[in-house]
Amino acid sequence: MVVKSLSIKMLAVFAAVVLTVVVFTSVPGWAAEPKTAATGVPAPAVKAPKHGGAPASGTAELLDLNTATKEQLMALPGIGETTAREIIRSRPFAKKDQLKSRKILTEQGYDRIKDRVIAKQPPGKKAAHKR
Repeated sequence: MVVKSLSIKMLAVFAAVVLTVVVFTSVPGWAAEPKTAATGVPAPAVKAPKHGGAPASGTAELLDLNTATKEQLMALPGIGETTAREIIRSRPFAKKDQLKSRKILTEQGYDRIKDRVIAKQPPGKKAAHKR
């Protein structure tokens, strides 16, 4: 009777662990590759420059501050919904360090994401801050 009871408890714990893994890997931002919730398409990104370091996540792609969706921005460490909205509202960015100069992020917040983002410019256009 004790063995049967122990086996049922172990099975319940195993089922709970499997369910937790399935739930968290299906949440946007928890998967290895960020995807938009509505379309499921991979995040727009550009390859890291050869002379610079790779992003901290270990991938060779950077998230473009000028085109990323709110969900993609929220997948970055320390970026919540309010900050993501502020980044989108403050576009376009000529340089990624404008996140600090425009007081969107603190020095520490910027340090957490600086190796994961880029401010890519469309061909033939210069970014200008609009307020």
